Amino acid sequence: MNSHASYHQTGNFCNMIGKSPAMRALYAMLTKVARHDLTALITGPSGVGKELAARAIHDLSPRRDRPLVTIHCGAFPENLLESELFGHCKGAFTGATRDRMGRFEQADGGTVFLDEVGELSLALQVKLLRVIQFRTFERLGENKMVRVNVRLIAATHRDLKQGVAEGWFREDLYYRLNVVPIEIPRLKERREDIPLLVDYFLGRHGGGDGRRPVMTPAALAALEKHAFPGNVRELENIVQRALVFADTPLIDTAALPPDVRPNYPETHADIDRPGVDCEALSAALQHAVIRNHDGQPAPWHRRLRCIKLEAIETFLRTWGADWFSRKRYARFLENHGNHHQRGKYKTAGDHLAILRANRICVHNHQKSNRAAYRLHDRFLSWDRVIGSCKSGPCPR
Repeated sequence: MNSHASYHQTGNFCNMIGKSPAMRALYAMLTKVARHDLTALITGPSGVGKELAARAIHDLSPRRDRPLVTIHCGAFPENLLESELFGHCKGAFTGATRDRMGRFEQADGGTVFLDEVGELSLALQVKLLRVIQFRTFERLGENKMVRVNVRLIAATHRDLKQGVAEGWFREDLYYRLNVVPIEIPRLKERREDIPLLVDYFLGRHGGGDGRRPVMTPAALAALEKHAFPGNVRELENIVQRALVFADTPLIDTAALPPDVRPNYPETHADIDRPGVDCEALSAALQHAVIRNHDGQPAPWHRRLRCIKLEAIETFLRTWGADWFSRKRYARFLENHGNHHQRGKYKTAGDHLAILRANRICVHNHQKSNRAAYRLHDRFLSWDRVIGSCKSGPCPR
């Protein structure tokens, strides 16, 4: 990667998470950390930009020309995760028809980013500890040691120190990972970043018709008063939703979600309101797409055509907590495809069938115009599940 590309990537990091004094100090810290091959532990709640910070460290480091390999530790069952991390040899388990390289080998010379490292089982924590100490490991079903040269960056939204006290996280691994602790603050702790982030997201997602959308001062003021339990990711989702609902390039409060508009009862509440578990949903979608042992897209993903997985994720975060129709999803396909699809209604049915097959969405078992879909209960808080059932028929 040349210096211009590296600057472009890290510049995106600054724009994406803001330029308040706190974030400028964080960026200065990342720049210093990147020069040295130290293990870093990035902490912060979901949606603050932990993966972006990890990418910035890699892009600023001497390893920038080598791979950055990311794996979400909560997206795989324990037996599959070990194979993903360390690889396996032919015959190691049922279905292992050939040797497979793990993520650590793929990243040799580069960086491994372990997202949500707090989800690792104690058994895998022991194996990870050995990799950190000796940079060696064994593939599943093989006794030969494999040596790699990688830099390790880990991230979590969980309190690992509390995990050590409670026994679900190893103390020795905690101190091995926490060589350089990096904490990314919540969006509500740096509200001065909100106007800049809104402008960035409007430029990133709007302007498809040549006109740059603008948010009114009233809408910006409403956003600045919002609690943002979902942090920067929630703000991006709100901006994308506002672009869909605004009738003109001038976006007013009417295009904002009800709980963000002025005088909404919970707008100023400084609490994490029940809703969609965005991190679990993102992991499930990625795992569903890249689910075979070669790390290539599964065959059904070709049926998603030109729709980006991120766009589908945004749709489900916006509408999935409540019941939505296939017609609504078909309109989404038309707006997000690179051409208007004549068979978008059938394609919508194909997509929703895929999401149901992977336990991402559920169906209310009604036919015709009474048919509806929503996210599976595992992505919703219990209060949200109850509320959704009250607003529509629960699936049997």
